[in-house]
Amino acid sequence: MSQQTFTWGIAGLDELIGKALVPGTSVLIAGNPGTGKTTLAATTCYNNALRGHPCLYVSFQEDKDRFYSQMKIFNLDFKKLEKEKKFWYLRLPVFSEKSIVTSLFEQINRAILEHKVKVIVIDSFTPLGIIYEKNIEVREILQNFFYNISKTTNGLVILISEIPYGKETVEQGGIEFVTDIVILLK
Repeated sequence: MSQQTFTWGIAGLDELIGKALVPGTSVLIAGNPGTGKTTLAATTCYNNALRGHPCLYVSFQEDKDRFYSQMKIFNLDFKKLEKEKKFWYLRLPVFSEKSIVTSLFEQINRAILEHKVKVIVIDSFTPLGIIYEKNIEVREILQNFFYNISKTTNGLVILISEIPYGKETVEQGGIEFVTDIVILLK
């Protein structure tokens, strides 16, 4: 029997690297604007929720209604999953103070525990990475939090990171070094 419990939700990707999505895995999806980062993460979240792995989608940028309407274009009905209590959307602001970062993580942890989610999407790590890139202490907190959350939930964590046009690296405090899988979309 295969150890795989999670799916990408895309046949070709599941065939190619689907076996890598074992419990406790963290994934970084990075790319330029418009390359499909959010769509890939949402597809993975959606298909796992359908398979009985509840998903929490945390956004530091997009509001829920816009996300729902954009994903509906791809036949991903998150409103339906939300009604079935298989999906939760959490919109959080970005702050530059360390104490507020801790509060944000507490909100994420509460949602994970309350809803017993197994798939967590963070869209996007970029604002956090930019704000705290020079603050080593906060950067360490971020990296440890996002690395450990997949292990403590025995789930799947997907981090999304934007890469500005003309660049080819993530350059946000080394978050790519604490993930198990990095997908760079172009």
